[in-house]
Amino acid sequence: MFAKVFEQIYDSSIAENYLTRLVFEDMLTLADINGVVDKTHEALSRRTNVPIDVIKKGIAELERPDNRSRRPEHDGRRIVRLDEHRDWGWLIVNYEYYRKIASEEQRREKTRERVQKFRENIAARPPLQSPKNKNAEAEADVDVDVEGKSLPSVTVALHSVTDFDVFWKLYPNKTGKGAARKAFEKMKCKDKMDVIKKSIESQAKSDKWTKDGGQYIPNPATWLNQERWLDEDFMPSRTRKPYTDPRTVIRDRTVAEIMARLKTERLATPEESYPQIAERLMLDDKYQGNAVTFALQKLGAV
Repeated sequence: MFAKVFEQIYDSSIAENYLTRLVFEDMLTLADINGVVDKTHEALSRRTNVPIDVIKKGIAELERPDNRSRRPEHDGRRIVRLDEHRDWGWLIVNYEYYRKIASEEQRREKTRERVQKFRENIAARPPLQSPKNKNAEAEADVDVDVEGKSLPSVTVALHSVTDFDVFWKLYPNKTGKGAARKAFEKMKCKDKMDVIKKSIESQAKSDKWTKDGGQYIPNPATWLNQERWLDEDFMPSRTRKPYTDPRTVIRDRTVAEIMARLKTERLATPEESYPQIAERLMLDDKYQGNAVTFALQKLGAV
């Protein structure tokens, strides 16, 4: 059985009696996973090759209350009897507490090993470089988080995003990137990025740029060289609704009303034709002649 023995045991209240400390360390080693040492004094003596009188004196000391103990449980006793009716078999007090500490120490050690391996892998990687732009890489401190623990930062190489990259992503016409990059540097656009971004967003909604699938959008190099972000004649395109003359609406309603009257009158006087009924309706000042004529045309009566 493996047992983690902490250095603080040498600074505890039992450290003054080295025999008591040795007996306690042997019991820690022989305890099961729950901290139980279910053995007699004689069995402990045989297993540890320690004289029986030393075993008995050490256990008696460990069973006594100790107001100098770091842990107040059981009045500072290190061990307690499993059963009161027998003088052997003990439970190590706070064994679970110290076992968790041991597990935490082991977990931290494994974490340290993983972080060390990660750093070695990072150090073994070649630095990221761009043949066209040696300044296209930057170093950043990355906080490594392993199992919820924040660990010291590790320096790794990251590709930086340039202002031209931002422009190229926004501009809808992806033609002539090399020429556009030269124009971007020539016109010192880096200092005008706020204006350029707002101008692209505005012009992208205009009639000029949305017409015929965007075929009239200038090449990016041309747009930059001519400082087209300063253009003021760009208005967002609007979806226009067809104009409807209100007089047409009134006429259509009147015609529909006349058609309904003609059909009703025809049902009442089937011997009359639509034109005859229309002549009677014309006498009503409510309907104009052209509206009646239009209604007859729709009914196919003229």
